[in-house]
Amino acid sequence: MRRYDGLGSAYDEANAITVDGSGNVYVTGYSCGSGTSEDYATIKYYPNGDTAWVRRYNGQGNSSDRAYAIAVDGSNNVYVTGQGEEGYVTIKYYPTGDTAWVTSYSPPVHQLDLAYAIAVDDSDNVYVTGGSVGLGTSLDYATIKYVQFLCGDVNKDGKVDITDVVYLINYLFISGPAPDPIQAGDVNLDGVVNIADVVYLVNYLFIDGPPPCS
Repeated sequence: MRRYDGLGSAYDEANAITVDGSGNVYVTGYSCGSGTSEDYATIKYYPNGDTAWVRRYNGQGNSSDRAYAIAVDGSNNVYVTGQGEEGYVTIKYYPTGDTAWVTSYSPPVHQLDLAYAIAVDDSDNVYVTGGSVGLGTSLDYATIKYVQFLCGDVNKDGKVDITDVVYLINYLFISGPAPDPIQAGDVNLDGVVNIADVVYLVNYLFIDGPPPCS
């Protein structure tokens, strides 16, 4: 058995648990902070029960932040979601516990936004769902898909190099397959994928130009 006592021995509640392919266990919920109301609290345990890491998240205004769902992808990255001052707040942690990103969804009526479930597919797209108050529609379903990608890695081999330039040229001029997702090819962030993106990548790779999507 393992117990977690947060800051100041105040109220701590676990809401979700998952296990990765190596037998590591992940738990998330919320825990009272020191002057921060309730914070997300996420813990990774090794298979023997030892604590690998504990991560807390305190959102805007030191208000109440409650995590309700957790998922792990095939690379053992960890995703948690729930409710914060910003609305739905979703966090990705690397296997080491370092924060990869934090994103939020805040609708026009920012009143009661609670994300209750999260899933990750084989393409590392992240899906979050829960309840959110609409404009004159009371409490609605609200489901979000987050697309994760390395900007410029149009052939999805995990790096940005000359093969991505060739891939883009093939797509643009000889009916080759499209970047997946298409946003990965919009390296200059002008909203379209065209020859300007090829030039941008060449400049980045060979003449010290700015990195993709910067």
